[in-house]
Amino acid sequence: MLPARTCLVENEALTELKAALELEAFKYLQELGRHRLPYQEYLRAKELGIELPEAEPCFPDGAAAR
Repeated sequence: MLPARTCLVENEALTELKAALELEAFKYLQELGRHRLPYQEYLRAKELGIELPEAEPCFPDGAAAR
């Protein structure tokens, strides 16, 4: 019987997968042409060489511009 896996194995392959997924997500938003990312995420995309447009404004319920 195999031992139960109770925690995620953090290794180099998982780190590389996370980095690739992050890059692809930013590329998708670049192709989409719009986003609502927080400023820190916008800066992270820029750090990775992905130029995103300015974020679309979003207002919480009850605070919409009139």
